[in-house]
Amino acid sequence: MFPQNMPVPPIPLGLGPHVDWTPVGTVVAFAGPTQSSQNLNIESYGWMVCDGRTLEVSQYPELFAMLGYWYGGSASNFQIPDYRGYFLRMVDLGSGNDPDASQRTPAAGGTAEGVGSVQLDAIQTHEHIYGQNTAGSAQAGGGAEALPTTTPTLTTSGPTSSLQPPGNVRVSQNETRARNVYVTYLIKYNSMR
Repeated sequence: MFPQNMPVPPIPLGLGPHVDWTPVGTVVAFAGPTQSSQNLNIESYGWMVCDGRTLEVSQYPELFAMLGYWYGGSASNFQIPDYRGYFLRMVDLGSGNDPDASQRTPAAGGTAEGVGSVQLDAIQTHEHIYGQNTAGSAQAGGGAEALPTTTPTLTTSGPTSSLQPPGNVRVSQNETRARNVYVTYLIKYNSMR
């Protein structure tokens, strides 16, 4: 189960502090509330919400050792990632799965193709092919080409209409998105609990 020569983590007994083997800086999706009616605060477990807050280096030295000023800050303050409202996507690492990797906005201390870089929403360039229907034509005076007697109507071969989408198409005025579920992204800030 564990590589040779690696110590097996102790099984914590009781509720006292113990070493947490999750590396500081780890981000996880959390499915529960971060504050509960029983006053259970997620930060008491060594995790905090990825909300872009500014922290003091002296109070969070382990997390600063992992992040530095990657997400912003200077001198005695640094920032944690702000993942509110974002989908997470793994770094491309040269795979070509993110064809726009070089066009990402870098994190404050990072690169366009590095951890923490951001991509805004987009729709891939595409086109629609339309046909033209005319109800009839009339000969223009002086032997000119025939002119339509009605205004041309653009149609498609399917039931697409800008006024009535086919089927049960969900539309949004503000974004293009995949089906999604809300979670809270948490970051591990120390190795003790």
